[in-house]
Order: sequence, then C-alpha cells, then structure tokens
Amino acid sequence: MTKTLLFFLCAIAPLYSQANSVDVNLSQHALGLYYSTLSGSGDYGHSEVASEAIYSTDDDKNDHFLLNFSLHIVDETGSKSPGLDAGLGPKLYLGTSEYIFTNSAGVESNRNQNLMAFALGGLMDYRLPTMNRFIIHTQAYYAPDITAMISIENFLEFGLRFGYEVGPATNLYLGYRLLRGTFRIADNTTTGHHLETRNLDNSLNLGVKMQF
Repeated sequence: MTKTLLFFLCAIAPLYSQANSVDVNLSQHALGLYYSTLSGSGDYGHSEVASEAIYSTDDDKNDHFLLNFSLHIVDETGSKSPGLDAGLGPKLYLGTSEYIFTNSAGVESNRNQNLMAFALGGLMDYRLPTMNRFIIHTQAYYAPDITAMISIENFLEFGLRFGYEVGPATNLYLGYRLLRGTFRIADNTTTGHHLETRNLDNSLNLGVKMQF
C-alpha cells in the first residue's frame, strides 16, 4: 500500500506546481490534495480547471484511491445575492477501491476494483455579508449508470465546508465529504454479479486552502 500511495502522490505533484490555489485536508481516515487554476474569463464568468487526489481507508482497513479532474464556469449569481458565487461543470473520476471478497467456501480475500465516472454538478461559495471572513462552500456531483464505467453503476460526491479567512490568502475550514459508489461484485448468480454500495469516504475533515 505504501508504494502505491507514494506513486499516487508523485504522479500528481507536477500538477500542483502550476496551481493558483492549493487545498489540503485531513480526517481520521482520509487525505485530500486539491489544486485549481484560473484559465480565462469572459462575460459569463471565469473558467476554473481543478484536480484532486484523495486517499482513504474504511472501517475494514480497505484502501481507496481517487483522482478527479473538473472544469467549471464560475461567476457571481447577481446583485440580489451579494457574496454568492456559483459554478457548474463536468468532473471526471478515476480510481481504485479495495473490498473484502468472500468465496463460496466462506474464505475471505482482499480484492481491488477500478472505477471511472463522468459526472455533472456544481459548487457554491457564500461569503456572509456581515462577517465576510466566514465562507460557506458546498458542492455536489452525480454520475448515473450511462456515464459510470468499468465496475460501478453510479457515483455520488457531496461536500460541505465552513471556512474562516485567517489571512488574505489563507482559509481554514471544517468540512464534510461523502464519496459513494455502487459497485458490481462478481458472484455465481444468474446475472453473474450483485450490487454493493460502498463509501470511499464519509467523514469530517479539517483543511486549509492557500491562494497564490
């Protein structure tokens, strides 16, 4: 597992050197690294390209690795909602998930499943008008069966954060992240598989976001 994690982190390290903002978050069972960069602006807002790497373990000590890449068009929602920014766009997920497989003899073994999903969704940032150092962030993405591939039927991501600006370019936050997929597990039934819903992450985390 250690070699896999090191390879995973080394593979994404060059991406983070080009970032406009870098986000690191930790929980008891997960580590997340996120970067984003602005690639242009126009009458309809600015485009934001982002990449994220997540490593997590579950209660059974199974390892999960996930990379995602996203593109959003982000802008203020209008004069009636000052301090509210919103963005919509696609997100691509690539990863691997470990699980415990039990054969017909009742013997358990650890196996890995690869996953790939193309999701649509969006994000919102709200800065409180009377306390503009406080920021509320939420995001949600969903990939249905038609865009969930390899070994999954669907994939869901949901996140919520409460942040505080400790400096002009630093945001400290408490967040919650849910990463959930429905996986196809091979068996001896007539369909050849059954479905299992699995949380790759479902935890509170503490993080810091730095802008450059």
